[in-house]
Amino acid sequence: MYPCLLLLFYGPYMSNTSSQPAASGTPNAAFGHLRIQIVVLLLLLISGSMGAPLIGPIREKLQHEANLSRAELGQGILFVGLVGGFAGLLMGLFRHRFYRATLLRCGSIILAISCILIAFTPVGPGWPLAVLGLSWFLLGFGHPMLATGNGIFSDLWHHSPHTGVILLHAFNAAGKLLAPLVVLYLGTDLRSSGLFYSAITVVLALATFLLWPRHSLHYLKEAELRQAAPTISIFPRHPIVWLYVLQFAFISGSEAGATAILASFIKIARPALWATPERWAALVTALLLAGILAGRVTFAFASSFLYERAIIILCLLTGLGALPAVWTANPWVYLPAIFITGWAFSATWPAFFTLVARSYPSEKTLLAMGAAFFSAIGTSVGIYLASFIGNDDALLPTAFVASTAMLLPFAVFLFATPPGRRLWKNNSAPRI
Repeated sequence: MYPCLLLLFYGPYMSNTSSQPAASGTPNAAFGHLRIQIVVLLLLLISGSMGAPLIGPIREKLQHEANLSRAELGQGILFVGLVGGFAGLLMGLFRHRFYRATLLRCGSIILAISCILIAFTPVGPGWPLAVLGLSWFLLGFGHPMLATGNGIFSDLWHHSPHTGVILLHAFNAAGKLLAPLVVLYLGTDLRSSGLFYSAITVVLALATFLLWPRHSLHYLKEAELRQAAPTISIFPRHPIVWLYVLQFAFISGSEAGATAILASFIKIARPALWATPERWAALVTALLLAGILAGRVTFAFASSFLYERAIIILCLLTGLGALPAVWTANPWVYLPAIFITGWAFSATWPAFFTLVARSYPSEKTLLAMGAAFFSAIGTSVGIYLASFIGNDDALLPTAFVASTAMLLPFAVFLFATPPGRRLWKNNSAPRI
């Protein structure tokens, strides 16, 4: 799969438009851009898997060792995630002449520090739980900065930005699929997972400083300046952008809530097949994440002939798979339904991002960071709601369906309100 995806890297350099400097189309420039893309893709891959040690297949063990209920753990994640995401957004908004590449580099360092804290902290009540909370705070703090990779990819994929952004999110989905597989291999010990992640993130953080050529960084800076956004301001030229970025809270919250509660639902309410209850819950969670990955890879290839509106509609329709996923204990029904439900969370985020970015290109940096901030809010709220509803074992099915249903407010906004309808009516072509 990955060799096929890597072939797509050469897409931005097959055509050179007049809006792009001629030097960017040279072989050396293309290779430099490729090096940046590889590191950004790997960063998004590993960051996609970082939430799983705290909210994924081993959350039940974490709750037991920390002496917490599902609702209490969800409440803690909500508070720390909100504070971290807000701090990360403010750092970018109030730092003048802080370009996207610089923000992403800072985010990579923060991600590495968070992983190191997990690696060297024993799980338990008291101060260990506080340190783990700090690591989660740092994840929320660094995530808006890593999200500037969306703007970087849309610049490098200038002829088809939504293809590049969907590809970026395909790697992020691969990271989410990686998380339960790592747990299956390393076990449910947080420190073992932390050592694995810290080794990778330290290398990637160093790569952002050592492997990115100057001419490619200069090209990205010039592209940002051409979009009339040389600095990041809390006051966008188009205030309605804040209404658009708010929608990412519903999109991310739905995915986070469903992913967070699924392992508990499977472990409690479904008999284990071919494995222990813990490993079976991890495998089924991996199936949901495989659906997300499969959807993003499919839509990355199909984006050349599908409008963003069509991609979003197809994703939303697959969310109906959440109903048969909890209606029956028959694995021949609920396993495919869970996989199909994963498609609902696949390309909705990147397709909507590029839809807004096409209308407001000068707000691309603020859009990327604002989307990441509201995604962090949505993630924390989604996890809390799923944990609160699912605190009673009998309501775990309701928690999974309710989490998926968080996509409904976004759907209503996009298709039934004037600001939402204006986006896709004014952008009928599949390329930005």
